[in-house]
Amino acid sequence: NKASVHVERRSAIAIAPPTSSDTPDPAKTVATNAATKLDNAIKKTIRGLVKDEKLSPGHYNGIYKLFMNESDKQALYTGLVRLFAQKQGSYLYNLLKDEFEQYRAG
Repeated sequence: NKASVHVERRSAIAIAPPTSSDTPDPAKTVATNAATKLDNAIKKTIRGLVKDEKLSPGHYNGIYKLFMNESDKQALYTGLVRLFAQKQGSYLYNLLKDEFEQYRAG
C-alpha cells in the first residue's frame, strides 16, 4: 500500500510585501519590553531560592523568562522540566512555585 505524492513545479514564487500590521510599532515594542522586564527584587529572590543549585547565568535567564511568560504553575513546571530535565526541574519547581504564584498575583 504505497502513498502517492503530488509534486508540482512552479517557475516563480510570489512574495507579497509586508502589510502595515506586519511591521511592529517601535513605540509598542519598547513599552512591551519594559513591561516584560523582571523586577530586580524578584530576580534576587529567585537567585536566593535556587542559590544552592549552582546554576549558570543562562539558566537564571531561562527561569526569569519562565516567570515573565508563563501564566500558571503547570506551564512553569513544564518549562523548568524542559530547561533542566525531570529531576532537577521538579526540584526547582518546588523551590519556586510559591514565589511564582505571588509574582503572578502581583
